[in-house]
Amino acid sequence: MKKVKDFLPIDPFTDMPIEPSQLSLLVDREEEIKKLETIIKSAASGFRQNAAILGKDGMGKTSLINYIYGKSKMEKEILPIKMEITQDSTVQDIMNDLMREMLDCMHFGLGSMVLSLLGKDASLKEIKGLLKGFETSKATEISATIFGFVNISKRSEKTFKGAQDFNSLLNYLKGVTEFMPNRIKTIMLLIDEGEYVAKDNSANLLQSMRLLFQTSPFMVIIAGSPVLFDKLASIEPSFGNLFSEQNRIILKLLEIDDIKQLIIKRLDLIKEDFKGTIAPFTDDSLRVILEYSAGNPRYIIRISSLSILKALEAEQITSEHAKKASKEILSTMGRERFQRLESNDQNLLIKIGKMTAPSVTELARELSLDEATISRRLNQLEELGYVRSTRDGRKRIAILEEPVKTFIESIT
Repeated sequence: MKKVKDFLPIDPFTDMPIEPSQLSLLVDREEEIKKLETIIKSAASGFRQNAAILGKDGMGKTSLINYIYGKSKMEKEILPIKMEITQDSTVQDIMNDLMREMLDCMHFGLGSMVLSLLGKDASLKEIKGLLKGFETSKATEISATIFGFVNISKRSEKTFKGAQDFNSLLNYLKGVTEFMPNRIKTIMLLIDEGEYVAKDNSANLLQSMRLLFQTSPFMVIIAGSPVLFDKLASIEPSFGNLFSEQNRIILKLLEIDDIKQLIIKRLDLIKEDFKGTIAPFTDDSLRVILEYSAGNPRYIIRISSLSILKALEAEQITSEHAKKASKEILSTMGRERFQRLESNDQNLLIKIGKMTAPSVTELARELSLDEATISRRLNQLEELGYVRSTRDGRKRIAILEEPVKTFIESIT
């Protein structure tokens, strides 16, 4: 009899974002992709709509951002730009990235050459010298625009004059769009991990970005957690107005049939025999994977991968293999997710883990906080998938969700 290692000489369950060419590996995302393709087509015609992709960790947001980027690059009327935003990003960082990409669209490498002048006192003549490939009159206009941009953007955080300087940078960016290829109708900004623009200290950044996303020819597609807009609204209330409810795409958890399709698609990449089946997985092992993953695609991928490793010498992947793999994966991923939280939320989760199905009142008493604060924090943690709530009469009861539950049990 064949063993699992004979069926699967390599592991097809790699936990990496899917590239546009691998779109067929996505499961139960047809409606979302159709809506995103409509948004892309509209942008190519000059009708720009901001959009958001919302989902818990591991739901495929980055894969969809990659798809949008690849699909948009095929539209000659769209310039897609992936924005690398971190918790330390400033207004100047974002505007510099935009300027670089826009200039590179005009002439490859021009953006990097221009921005290399930020640390210097570059003269108008030096900037004009970088534009040798342009006709004289156009080079004069562009160099003046770039010169003004560089002189403001290189200012330190202390000397940057907030809204006044941002508006100047925005006007210079708009000036550059006039020299870009005529076919460009939309500059599409793609932001993954939108939580980085929803930090407590990012009010100025959000206010600036709100103005940017309202300015032709710019638009944005942002990916983040289900509570992204709650976080944004607490810092810059008007930011959410840029995204219609219809264009907020919420990614759903997978069900058992979806999990089956996901596993078959991955296995068929490398299997020679029994294509189109879940072998060497079993129906029982799939049910265990659903139970522990709760339908989260990333958890399914990681549990499936470790299940194979644990069953290499066996004839099939049983429920016991899947169960052992699930517990190990959940503990590891629980630690990863736990460490992303701020210390006050970590303490709240630990307290929930130590107590037996505590109520909001009991948690408030234990943590010396008012019930409204506890309820608000539980709402956010529930949206992010860390806890769930049930009712015992009039009491709201908090219960830990996987994978954090398994991790907290291991440390308390």
